[in-house]
Amino acid sequence: MSGILTSLCGGLVLIAGWQYRHRVAGLIGLLMVLLPWLFDSRLQAMLGYAFHA
Repeated sequence: MSGILTSLCGGLVLIAGWQYRHRVAGLIGLLMVLLPWLFDSRLQAMLGYAFHA
């Protein structure tokens, strides 16, 4: 569950960074969105199920 929350918070940081033209905040938000999908086994299982369904 924490991976999903990290992705959601990262999405908000990404939007805020894009809105206010802060490249560092946008990059941090993008990393917060992508990294949990690479390292969280539950998220990987959900992603695999979505692609193979």
